[in-house]
Formats: sequence, C-alpha cells, structure tokens
Amino acid sequence: MKKNTMFRGWASVFRFTFQEITGKKGYYASLFIFAFILFLFVVGAFALLSDSQKEEELKPLTLKNIAVIDDTGLEYLRFGESAKISHEAAPGKTWNVTFVSETESLESKQTEMKDSKEDAVLHIEKGEGNNVSCNLFLPRQIEISSNGKDHLLEMVSKFIYRTKSVNLGIEENKLTVLTAPVMTTYSVQGEPPETTGETLLKLLTPMALIMLLYFMVLAYGQSAGKIISVEKTSKLMDTLLLSVKPYALILGKITAMSAAAVVQIIAWLLSIILGVFAGNYAGHIINPDFVNPLYEAFDLLRESGAGNAFTWGSILLGILAVILGFLFYMMIAGLVASRISKTEDLAQGMGFYQILVVAGFLISYSSVTFSPFITELCNWIPVTSAYLLPGKLMIGDFGFLHGIGVIACLTVFILASAMIAARLYRNQVFYQK
Repeated sequence: MKKNTMFRGWASVFRFTFQEITGKKGYYASLFIFAFILFLFVVGAFALLSDSQKEEELKPLTLKNIAVIDDTGLEYLRFGESAKISHEAAPGKTWNVTFVSETESLESKQTEMKDSKEDAVLHIEKGEGNNVSCNLFLPRQIEISSNGKDHLLEMVSKFIYRTKSVNLGIEENKLTVLTAPVMTTYSVQGEPPETTGETLLKLLTPMALIMLLYFMVLAYGQSAGKIISVEKTSKLMDTLLLSVKPYALILGKITAMSAAAVVQIIAWLLSIILGVFAGNYAGHIINPDFVNPLYEAFDLLRESGAGNAFTWGSILLGILAVILGFLFYMMIAGLVASRISKTEDLAQGMGFYQILVVAGFLISYSSVTFSPFITELCNWIPVTSAYLLPGKLMIGDFGFLHGIGVIACLTVFILASAMIAARLYRNQVFYQK
C-alpha cells in the first residue's frame, strides 16, 4: 500500500508549481521578448544574406594589356609573343585583354606602367614542385568593382591553364576529363547505399539536438536547484510533508519546472520557424533572385531521400526522448540541491551538476569517434543517452524495440533519481541523518 501512495498528490504539486511559475510576469516577458528577438534575428540574417547575393553592376573595364613577366623558366608556360582572350563578364559586355610576353624586370615594367589605366603586369614565379605562383599588379587608376576583380582573376587563371595545356600537347577538353574528381561511396552488401540526404541527416540532426538539450539543461538546471534548495528551508515544509510524500513533492515540482521550460523552448522554436518563412519572403523582396540555403537543403533531402528517418513514429519518439533527457538532468539538479543544507552553499554544490552536464555533452558530441562497443555503452548510460537518444531516434538509427528499451532505461533512472532526491530532501527538512 505504501508503494501505491508514494507519488500520490504529485499532480496537485505539479499544477500548483506550474501555475506559480507561469503566472509571473517575468515568465511571459522573457518568453515573448526573446521570441521576438529571435524572430527579428532570423529575418535580419536572411535579409543580409539576400543583399549579399545581389550581383554587382559591372563597369566597363579600362584594362587592355597585361604584360607577362615569367621568372619560372618552365617551357610549358611559353606562349609566344602575345595571346588574346575575350572574357564575357556580363550579358552584352566583353573584356578583350592581350597578354604580352616581356623580358624586362618586374620593377622596370611597373615603373613604365604606373600612370596607365590600360596596362597591368602579371608576374609568374616558380613554387615548390610543379606549382607556379601568379601575382597580378593592377594600375592605381583602374576602375573595377570587387566582383569585376573576381572575373578578371578567373580570366587570368584560365589563361595560364590553357597555356600549359597547349604547350604540353594536351587538348583542353581531354585535360578536363583527366582531372575530373572521382566520387566514391560504400554500402554494406544486401543493404541499399546511403544517399546524400541520409548522410546530411545523420550528421546534422544529432548535433543540433545535442546542442539544444545542452543549452536547455544549462539554462534551467541552476534555477531548479535554487528553487528546491530555498523552499527546503521554509518553515511550511514541515506541514506540507505531512500531507504530501516527499517523492510526490520532488516529482511534481521538477516536472512542473521542466514543463514550464519546454513551453518556452517550443515558443522560441516556433518564432525561429516563423522567422525563416518571413525572412525568405523579405529576401525575395530585396533580391528577386535570392536563393535560400535552408530551402535548398530541404529540397536536397526530399530529392535524395532520407531512408527511415523522420517518420511520424521516429519524430514522436525523438520528441519524447528530448523531454525525458531534459527531465533526467532536471532531476539530477534537484538531487544535488536536495542534499544542500544551506542556501549559501548552493553555488559550490551545483558545481558537481555542471561538471556532469558538460562531461555528458562532450562525450556525446565525440561519440562518433568511439568504437561500436563504447558507442552502444553510451546509448544506455543516462548521462550520455539523454543527449544521444533524441537524434538517433529521429534519424532512424535505432530499431523500434532498441529505442523503447533505451527510453525505458532512462525512465527508470529518472524515477530512481526522484526517489533518492526525495529521501535526501526529507532528511534535510526533518534534520535526519
């Protein structure tokens, strides 16, 4: 009978604590103000990105001649007396630049062309092995935008490339085929090969969820510990613990604080999502040719496929795992605070909690480098599984039974932490050893 009444009344404690936390003006002020700041930040980021994607208006290039000073002594860079290249920088505009081989020194040629708007110097030096280093000296009076400089350097690079190809007796189209990269992948026999979408999801989703849970635990764990420690010293606790078991009190208070925190996190995430849509709309107003990188990433995932990741079942289990992982660390914060007898000792006592949070985060973040045995061990140890479980469930890295087993294991540790914290809490209140 005692076991059945151990947590009796926790719902009343939960409701009272939740209403007490959410009834404060500061709670809603931080919720809405920070949500608004996040919304503006995301919209502003997309607006700046859209503006940066605008093409600069290319001005007519005054440059006509580029004198080439070749100090390499390499035969495959000899191109004769002159070579002329037309480079299309923009629709309807063509830059015609002539490359002229020179035997003068770099300094004398620079002195000769210092007052010119139409002449520049390309200095070619030999690097290590077969590498060459090219430096283009432009006249001070030249009128060219930063985008125009990129086009000009691209033209110079193509000139050097073509010169080497011709002098080596290799046609440019054949050389392009020869130097094209070879893309390699692997797959386990009997299993379909992993797509690009699956690779991106397996890399980014767990990292994002680990970071989210880490910041949630850091932000709210200290507050939970402070509330538990301060209320424990209240004279009303003696009377309260006569009507409600300490197990129900601890469980109700920490779950209420966790629920209030989850409500804030959900509101902030929704503001970010709204900011993405609003930012995309604002970006197209600023620049009709705006390309949203997030939209491109999602399009890539849809086209390449994501395997069993992000099914409705995996999403629901992943959300449940985020809540359980957050609740586990909140219980640990309550456990640490329950053994602190004086409020002034809270900062020192919560140091252990912070070490545990950071250690779990670092181990989880580095788990991809561990052996399969150690990685599987991290999946079951609650300090690390709280971080790892949400991401692995969402990307389908766990089978259904495997995921349910790890969730059950984490739940058992949450209840065990609540019982230990409650016993410590009761002993501190009644001054029992």
